[in-house]
Amino acid sequence: MFLQHVSALDLPRTACERLTEGDAMLSPSFSHFPRMRRIPMMQYTPVILALLALFALSCGDTAGSQPVGNESEVPRSTTTSDDVTGAPQQRSSDAEPSTGSGAPPSDEETNGSDASRSDQPSEIPSSHGEPCPEGETRCAGSELQRCVSGVWTTLRTCSSGCAEQEQGWACACVGDADCGPDEGCAQGACATRICTAGELACSDGSITRCNVDGLGWAVLRACSAGCRAMEDEVFCTCESGAEDEGCDEGENCAPYEGAEVCLGDACTPETSSCDGPFRVQCSTAGRESARTDCSPLACDSGECRCLSDDMCGQGEFCSASGECRSRLCEPDVLECVGDAIRQCDARGASATVERFCPVGTCSEGSCACTGPGDCYEGERCDDGSCSCTSGLFCGSERQCCPEGWLCDSAERCDGSGVCEVVERCIPDCGSFDRCGEDGESCCTEALPICGAENRCAPDCGEERRSCSGRCCDAGEVCILDACTAPGAPCNRFSDCDFGEYCEHAIERCLPLANPEGIDCREEGDFRELAVQVKWENRDDEIISTPVVGDVTGDGVPNVVYNASRIGNADWVVGEIVVLDGRDGTPLGRVPHEPTSNRFGSQGRSNIALGDVSGDGVLDIIYASRQVTGNRSWVVAVNGQGETLWRARDRSGNLVATSVVNGGVTVARFGNDHRAWSVVGGMLVDPDGRVVFNPDGNGGALGTNSGYVGGVAVVADLTMDGFPDISIGNRAFSVRVAEEPLDDGWPDVTVNELWEANVAGGDGYTAVADMTGDGRPEVVLVGGGNVHVLDGATGTVVAGPIRLPGPTTNNRGGPPTIADFDGDGRPEIGVAGGHFYTVFDLARPDEEIVQPDGDPPPSPGELFVRWRNPSRDLSSNATGSSVFDFQGDGAAEVIYADECYMRVYDGRDGTTQLEIMNSTGTILEYPIVVDVDGNGRSEIVIVANRRNAANDCAGIPDYVPRQGIFVYEDPNDAWVRTRSIWNQHAYSINNIGDDGSLPDTTEPSWLEHNTFRANRQGEIPLNAPDPRLVSFTVGIGSCPLLRLNLVIENAGLRSIEAGMPIRIETLDGEGGVLGIAVDTTLDRPLLPGESTGLVFEWLAPAFEPVSLRAKIHDLDGQPPHGFDCNPGDTQAEVRSVSCY
Repeated sequence: MFLQHVSALDLPRTACERLTEGDAMLSPSFSHFPRMRRIPMMQYTPVILALLALFALSCGDTAGSQPVGNESEVPRSTTTSDDVTGAPQQRSSDAEPSTGSGAPPSDEETNGSDASRSDQPSEIPSSHGEPCPEGETRCAGSELQRCVSGVWTTLRTCSSGCAEQEQGWACACVGDADCGPDEGCAQGACATRICTAGELACSDGSITRCNVDGLGWAVLRACSAGCRAMEDEVFCTCESGAEDEGCDEGENCAPYEGAEVCLGDACTPETSSCDGPFRVQCSTAGRESARTDCSPLACDSGECRCLSDDMCGQGEFCSASGECRSRLCEPDVLECVGDAIRQCDARGASATVERFCPVGTCSEGSCACTGPGDCYEGERCDDGSCSCTSGLFCGSERQCCPEGWLCDSAERCDGSGVCEVVERCIPDCGSFDRCGEDGESCCTEALPICGAENRCAPDCGEERRSCSGRCCDAGEVCILDACTAPGAPCNRFSDCDFGEYCEHAIERCLPLANPEGIDCREEGDFRELAVQVKWENRDDEIISTPVVGDVTGDGVPNVVYNASRIGNADWVVGEIVVLDGRDGTPLGRVPHEPTSNRFGSQGRSNIALGDVSGDGVLDIIYASRQVTGNRSWVVAVNGQGETLWRARDRSGNLVATSVVNGGVTVARFGNDHRAWSVVGGMLVDPDGRVVFNPDGNGGALGTNSGYVGGVAVVADLTMDGFPDISIGNRAFSVRVAEEPLDDGWPDVTVNELWEANVAGGDGYTAVADMTGDGRPEVVLVGGGNVHVLDGATGTVVAGPIRLPGPTTNNRGGPPTIADFDGDGRPEIGVAGGHFYTVFDLARPDEEIVQPDGDPPPSPGELFVRWRNPSRDLSSNATGSSVFDFQGDGAAEVIYADECYMRVYDGRDGTTQLEIMNSTGTILEYPIVVDVDGNGRSEIVIVANRRNAANDCAGIPDYVPRQGIFVYEDPNDAWVRTRSIWNQHAYSINNIGDDGSLPDTTEPSWLEHNTFRANRQGEIPLNAPDPRLVSFTVGIGSCPLLRLNLVIENAGLRSIEAGMPIRIETLDGEGGVLGIAVDTTLDRPLLPGESTGLVFEWLAPAFEPVSLRAKIHDLDGQPPHGFDCNPGDTQAEVRSVSCY
């Protein structure tokens, strides 16, 4: 009965298990010690009984004080069938042992070995001779005792007395110093540490970390699919085949060390980085693995290194590689090395040979001599040392200046920013300008002015500009080192030709250039777009593309749209609405009142703007409500909603055609500057006369996979000087005679150019030069296929290629063409039912990696450059537009599916902007245009509620909407554009800023090579870069000093006239004593242009003077505009003397 009721000490469970592991149980009196090996009772000896009693004490009740910590902890007193110590254990069947120390403490560690506890238990009889309560603990003075077999046994001696706990008595403590080496103080009582501070482990499917005191575990993360310990890290396990199940957002399920675990992107694997003064190392799994304090050095580019000599010890310097090294020589000391005089630099980091002695004898840092032949020319031998014949020594190197030269001073700086004033010999320029980086050359009568780049230049007088060492002709300007004749007068960018911009400083068009090596932009370069609502109008549901132009003749742009579902009817029941582009105020509406000669619209179709009346104001051309079957009339109204005509045939009968989902395209044919209308394949002259109507229902041409209605494109496909019509898989040539027929009917000849028999058949088109041969191709999208066709013959150049995704609900929308990725070549953007996709033509020697790992395409073959998931199961035929918001040469995509309007980065499809926007979708798309004429670009998008409850049901907190919405950049950083977008088949060349129709035969592919993209204007972020190229002081006219400045604009925008220029006098410490010159730039400086300025100033007699020149940004005053490199607008000249 000796061990029958013995309680446990706080030994780890693992130690007990190693002791008791066996295949049988003890006799009944030891039944509460499971799995102990059976030993015959008659073999027990007193010694064995004592040892078993001690181990039984360690393997019984494990209750004790709770760990202390600020984190959510795993209780140490909680036990399971495989865990009695509270240390975390693996639970999953395939898990490995957890990390950390994990080794159980020995008996000596458990009982303590310092002064706070005794070495061995001792027996103390209970009072009154009666046995004590078995297993109870008590405090006897400073001794902690437990009742064992009726006898009080001293377990340890406590240095700070005892403390009664819920589970019994323990040694009391105030801090860890009152406890043993393997214990910590928790809640006033000593408790055995169960883990190493900071170690990680896996317990019950959670990642835990040992608290700082080592007394408990904190849950760092609960893993839904279990966890696994590997080396020094613990990971959540996962299943990669179940959409990364078990991982948090931002993590990926990936194989690592033989298991699938969640890996995040906390840091770049196997790299080091800096966090303040700490060097942080990243493990192979992308997690922080070590942190080192670099002090007193700095952490730079992931390494501990010095950044200046101040970080190094005495007698050391900081090397270029960031290491503190011992000085190589005494700073600033001249010494002889053989026949050479060597100068040690100011840091002791290097020594350079300054000069060699002519006869090879050097003594005490100077050349020794016995006669004049032992010295350099101009020097003489004086008392055994060489001396300067001019008597003028210059600088610390004792340079002997030639006769007639001067010793001048200038400030020089090394690569680390340490500057010093040095003296050097310079020629005496007399009354001529001094030039060169150090003023080492004198200008002459032929080149009397010190100009750009510190070179002497001709004096061009007041009428001509100096440019790269020559004088421009009268009237020319200097742009980026080239004399340039300005173009036409301008007020905005669209007044200039493509390849030009409007230079507001001189209000003339100049060539647009982006030379390599110049990157000068205001802060605000962006990839993600920031937007704010400029205005909105929620009056109507709209499902067609809006148009923008001045239809009221007041000079203010109007937004015109085709409202749908009037009176909650079907989509086909529509009205034309005109808004003020400045704020969205309704200005007029065309209701359906046939008796008043006013006709509602086919609400699904797309409208166009063009001047059909010839009064110089845009009119509105649209399809009326359906009059028979799915056919509509073509109607023209002016900006006040007055009907101008309905299309009719030669007999005067109204002509109805199947427009439905299609739209109107306007263009110029023949010599008539008024707008002709093309509806599908039907051609209507400016007076509403139908001159061509193929198959008697021309509006149906261009129908894509049964989605009735087409959108025509007008361009000179054959480059013969006449406009042609591209509609679906067919093309027509059009010839308009100057004189009408005898009855006044237009003399028009229309012939079919070609019909392409291709997969997918009819569809939507765009025109551009896709092959780079200077001739147009037609891009055709139909039946889920994309083709590139020869514009003149219809021959297949490339394709077909299928739209990504399932073949169902994937017919494809009207294509958009632009340089999406900035490589100088056009790409094709197409919206389908499942993806927005950018296609490209493979070029020879181009390395292409397909998104799905498919084999690379052959040269000339279409391939997917990138794609982004979308949802358009309604029409799967929506369009898109493109615009280069940043002006970096790569166009962004603006696209709207059933639930969102998005802007994609044209390079890789990254989403830059996403706005909830509901629509049932037909052919509509967002546009980028200046809606109010203020020169800023805006995004215009329409919305409707149709089907939103079903299409967008799975999106949390989704709010459907209707109407028209205009968004702008709150920082005004977007590239400018113009105030017109007149039709669905929009091309820049087909409409002027004022709504006039240019010659349709002008090849857009030779100028901008885009389709459904608006004109790019000035880049608001382009900035000037004023630089003070040089500041020199001429002393040849003492006591008058000639102060020479060369100022250059090294940026991409003009420096406006009025930039401040100041020259200050300084004291020895650099403080300002006074102002010698205070003026402003009297004319603008164009990009790349420079100007030289000369000022005369009377110097103080017999006193050295220091001067500082400053431009653009004067202390205490706001800077003169933006400067993209503000560090090069000041220069100093020290210690100039006139004696």
